[in-house]
Amino acid sequence: MRFEYDEGANALYIYLRGKIAEGGAARTVELAPGVYLDADRAGRILGVEFLDFADFRGFLQRNGGRVDIPAHIGDLDTIRQEHGLE
Repeated sequence: MRFEYDEGANALYIYLRGKIAEGGAARTVELAPGVYLDADRAGRILGVEFLDFADFRGFLQRNGGRVDIPAHIGDLDTIRQEHGLE
């Protein structure tokens, strides 16, 4: 896992499976406003993006300091329900 902060954009990206190759993210889905998950063609979650770094802290606070990121996009509905993100 690797965290990358873009100071110019004030965005945070969390790589869950190492660096993503060009074109490696086949699908992007919104987990919550300003929070996006990138997945490969097989549906495996590759990373999480917070469009505003402040959203990271707020997202954690709204979820009791913990957020479970699914391993597969197919598990996303369960995570949304557990965290009240629907």
